[in-house]
Amino acid sequence: MKLSKIKLITLITFLVLMFSLTSCQVDLSDKMIPGGKTGVLLLDNGNEQAYLVFGIHPNATKGLDEFIGEKPVEQVSGGLNARFALSGQKTFTQIDVRPESNSTQYDLIYEHADELKVTYHLPTGASMRITDTLTGKQYDSGDLLGRGSIKIQNLSSIKIIANWE
Repeated sequence: MKLSKIKLITLITFLVLMFSLTSCQVDLSDKMIPGGKTGVLLLDNGNEQAYLVFGIHPNATKGLDEFIGEKPVEQVSGGLNARFALSGQKTFTQIDVRPESNSTQYDLIYEHADELKVTYHLPTGASMRITDTLTGKQYDSGDLLGRGSIKIQNLSSIKIIANWE
């Protein structure tokens, strides 16, 4: 079978595009916490990256659970400073796992990122929506499932609403 140059170039372009799309997916499953349902975020401001884990676990509390790996983090000067604000507390952590619930809200604060690429990995059956923390109307990601990435601009805090059903 003889292919014309245009068809051959089109085929090669298609194959390169498909390879680049599938190889862009970041596997964050090694950061997930066994025994519960957890999602993983990789935040990237172009210079630095930060991993954050959120989810539910049957033995989790609303506070810090050391057995899951939750520990307080302090605000650092300079660099990508990303952390969850624990509900009703003045404590920040990079792992926020809560008691089991069908829907859970997580508040995420970050600094030094005018544009933020958020790569996410959710367990099967879970979904999340990311919005701004003020009105939920300045930024709304829509429903996110599985794996993927989005870009967020000109915000310093976001709200994640995760559905674990």
